Amino acid sequence: MKNFYGLLLIVFFTIHLFGQSKQVIVEAVDSRFPVVNKDTPGNVNGPAWEEVGAWVNGFARVSSGHKWGFIDRSGNPVIKAVYEATRNFTNHLAAVKQNAKWGFINEKGAIVIPFEYDIVYDFKEPVTAVYKNSKWFLMNEQGNVIKTLDADVFWGFNKGLARFTRKGRSGIMNNKGEIISLEPEKPALSKKINSPALRAHSAESGACPANIDFENGDFTNWTCYIGSVAAVGTTNVVTVTPSPPTPNRHVIIPNTNPSAIDPYGLFPINPPDGSGYAVKLGNDINGAQAERISYQINVPANSNDASITYRYAVVFQDPGHLTYEQPRFSAKLLDVATNTYLPCATYEYISTSSLPGFNSSPIDDTVKYKTWASVYVNLSHYAGKSLILEFTTADCTRGLHWGYAYVDVGDCNITASVQYQCNPNQAVFTAPPGFQYYNWYTNNFGTLLGTGETMTMTSPPAPGTTIHVEVIPYNGFGCSDTLEVPFTVGFPVANAGPDKSLCIGTPTSIGSNTVTGYSYSWAPAYFLSNPHIASPLANPPADTTYIVTVTNNASGCTAQDTVTVH
Repeated sequence: MKNFYGLLLIVFFTIHLFGQSKQVIVEAVDSRFPVVNKDTPGNVNGPAWEEVGAWVNGFARVSSGHKWGFIDRSGNPVIKAVYEATRNFTNHLAAVKQNAKWGFINEKGAIVIPFEYDIVYDFKEPVTAVYKNSKWFLMNEQGNVIKTLDADVFWGFNKGLARFTRKGRSGIMNNKGEIISLEPEKPALSKKINSPALRAHSAESGACPANIDFENGDFTNWTCYIGSVAAVGTTNVVTVTPSPPTPNRHVIIPNTNPSAIDPYGLFPINPPDGSGYAVKLGNDINGAQAERISYQINVPANSNDASITYRYAVVFQDPGHLTYEQPRFSAKLLDVATNTYLPCATYEYISTSSLPGFNSSPIDDTVKYKTWASVYVNLSHYAGKSLILEFTTADCTRGLHWGYAYVDVGDCNITASVQYQCNPNQAVFTAPPGFQYYNWYTNNFGTLLGTGETMTMTSPPAPGTTIHVEVIPYNGFGCSDTLEVPFTVGFPVANAGPDKSLCIGTPTSIGSNTVTGYSYSWAPAYFLSNPHIASPLANPPADTTYIVTVTNNASGCTAQDTVTVH
């Protein structure tokens, strides 16, 4: 036994609860965790575990066979490792997961609240909030539902109060379910139309490769994979093979109103660009699983603005393992001809990543999440090449912690752009999303004009001028790039047509063909079939001169022309 304990690598932690405990957890050479008595190191108390948490309120979470249970302060197994997930005991109750649903057990392992909830908060107070069937409920320690809560998202109690949101308004609620305060309703704002129908139409018109944005509601043209992840030495190795779309591993998520929420990050899982579908890749099940989806993109030759934009959200458990053991999500582009990944389009997000935007889950602080973010990839450097877009999720290599992601692709072949407004006289420059820094320069890069994803110039440059924007990614997540924005002014062209002669009582057509994006107004409006179209019928009783005002709806700029009807 002394030789065995001579192989113990590290003391994992010691116990502090009303004085220092004699029981400690150590990691042995086989990465399992026996409980030992530090006064008599040869005495192993109970089995060795795959993983052990800290002692909290007299118990520690332990894992065996990828299931979780509890031991007491002496290291004795008191609740069998039969649960998919567990959280620590709080006020003598612990949240545990079975068959993908949450419930509560007491310190003897008896079920107090049945396994039927999608989200549960710990009992930090005599009541807590639980969630199922898209509704929040206030529940007491006996498992009785006290009240249905009028909330879309509930953020958990702290000292008797909880923050919640309802229809975009934030409020405060007490532990009786009574609303203490609620933001006033915000006035309705006009929004740019970006509906699923428009996204689908954009794909059909050739702006995006067919169904790269999942707008068919399926995985057409995508290849799905399943597999596993392992640590080989100090390298994280994902091994996957092609498969049909696998339930709970490759899942199409339809846009719903209101949006469903992620059970850990509580953010809307509807993609933020308004598209009809996204994908959930991976799940919150233990087992060292890995998943992938891929799509082959054939970049057109001589393409100057080929690009894709993808959006992602990530949810990881953070077990605090070594980096190569942690759950992860990656997005990569493979050059088919060279079988190499493009360095400026290869991103890996690890649960210990320093990329800004990761937060701790309000449900479980061992879970880290990053809500929807955008990444822009310039493909114009790869014109004529075939590329494979890959998204991969992987659990931790020890098999006891998971990671998953939401993915959407869209807005293909966009680049930096400018929108000119005549009233007020200004130009708004916009760069693609997904970068940390943006620097806008004059044509010769001699002057820095501004920073940020958008830049507004109240004294626009002369038409024909080219503005440059330097886009700089987050550290370690891609390469810098420079995009050109030719500045043009959106002045419309007004054409009232040639002068006309008619016999009284016989209408004649004036104006010209309709231009999409223009609106029309004729004056005077009388004796016209419709004064708000491009080419109305005129039937005046005497010589009349008409003026047409044409407006570019995007820029607000106008132009006029006249026609006389004799």
